[in-house]
Amino acid sequence: MIVKLADGSVNNINVKLADVIVTLKHLNIPLTFIILPNSSNNETLLGIDFIRKAGLIINLSTNTWLTADRPHVIYPLRCETSVHTIECASTDVLRIDEGTMLSPPERDDLARLLQEYQDILHKGRTDDVCGTSH
Repeated sequence: MIVKLADGSVNNINVKLADVIVTLKHLNIPLTFIILPNSSNNETLLGIDFIRKAGLIINLSTNTWLTADRPHVIYPLRCETSVHTIECASTDVLRIDEGTMLSPPERDDLARLLQEYQDILHKGRTDDVCGTSH
């Protein structure tokens, strides 16, 4: 099967398919999951096809969602709050094109910002440097 992954790469992969019923509140949504070989500890990604099939209406301005068949019942939209780490063999390797699109003044600005915030950007820091909005 030709599969386009979340990172945009397209691969021809032997996959397994599993027909599953996903229950969300009062809805039972039949879905076909694609199982990639040699992958483990992956989180399931339910995308636009799931949202359409379930008839979900998501209101990002009010952080709520509802279903097309019961528009009078409104649920709070809850986002994941946990921060997941990404395993990486090396954290200081640049992409081949890294920084090539910056003009000299933009490179100077970036260098200044990196220097100014080096205490929160240093290698190995694991706490939340982005902050949390409440």
